[in-house]
Amino acid sequence: AMYMQGVWAMNPIKQANPDIEAGIFPYPMTDSADDRLLVSGVDVAVMIGRGTPHLEEAKRFVEFMFRPEIIERFAQSQNMIPSVIGAKWSDEPALQDVKPFFDDGRIAGFIDHQVPAGIPLDALVARGLMENDPQAALVRLDNEWAKVAARTIK
Repeated sequence: AMYMQGVWAMNPIKQANPDIEAGIFPYPMTDSADDRLLVSGVDVAVMIGRGTPHLEEAKRFVEFMFRPEIIERFAQSQNMIPSVIGAKWSDEPALQDVKPFFDDGRIAGFIDHQVPAGIPLDALVARGLMENDPQAALVRLDNEWAKVAARTIK
């Protein structure tokens, strides 16, 4: 069976069934396995609020959070990929399936991370698929992008 999800789904799946044998693989993009890329993106962030009254303490907390041993513990607890270069990966077999893609730099970002939030990308893509008219979908996307640019570029 296949469950179309990302690495983030592994932790709740493992909690529901600790003995499950599950793996992760990138979606095929062409007929050649060598052309595959793993779509990946950051979905957890640590930030310091502007104007915080405890700036030095906040900086120390962020420095603590990004120490390799802390990132490793967090990633292990969530069955996630560590976000710090040099941090050890979990022994989780499903994560080991995708490690070569990271090691080889065969990564592509999520498309929605590249599009401003004011653009209804999901709706535009769905409409383009339903109408089977990619050119019209791209024109609508360009028009939406122009609206966002007109509001934000001074």
